[in-house]
Amino acid sequence: MVTCERQVTEEDSFNDEFEANNMNKIPLAHAAAAGAALYAGTAVVATRFVIGETDPLSLVFYRYLISIICFAPALPALWPRDGLDAIELGKIALSGILFFLLFPWAFNTALQYNPAARGAVGLATIPIQTLLIATVFGRETLTAAKVAGVPRAGRPVRSPAGQTIHVRGRPRQEAATSPASPSTI
Repeated sequence: MVTCERQVTEEDSFNDEFEANNMNKIPLAHAAAAGAALYAGTAVVATRFVIGETDPLSLVFYRYLISIICFAPALPALWPRDGLDAIELGKIALSGILFFLLFPWAFNTALQYNPAARGAVGLATIPIQTLLIATVFGRETLTAAKVAGVPRAGRPVRSPAGQTIHVRGRPRQEAATSPASPSTI
């Protein structure tokens, strides 16, 4: 009987170790995604709760003032030592204005007129909107899996309070509400 054994190379050992390390990180990635979704939903509800007491721009200012106070001590360790070109600094500043001023202001303003559930669903569809815009500009290709995932954003979402919320302007069916129910937030 002839046996053929393949010699294990250093690359095989690296691949096995890489797969083992990634398998250990999958539950952590799922936990991080769940935590981020929970945080985002909580932030939407909290924003809707306080938006009646303050204006949207003040809310943006206070939220990011707290963030700056928390992260400013770590900035010297994170900032590149070589410095950046003026063009790169301009791109960073423009991105910061868009993401940390205009988007939160528009979102807070929208929450003045919409329930928190609708705002959370709108926030959750941002990755799909990004995919579609990237496809239009040729930066992303739509695969069958990506296309199959897009219609899920239009399906009704069941909230913990027993409400069915439809997106894209379709009617909503809500359970009997009291002044303290989540639909009034």
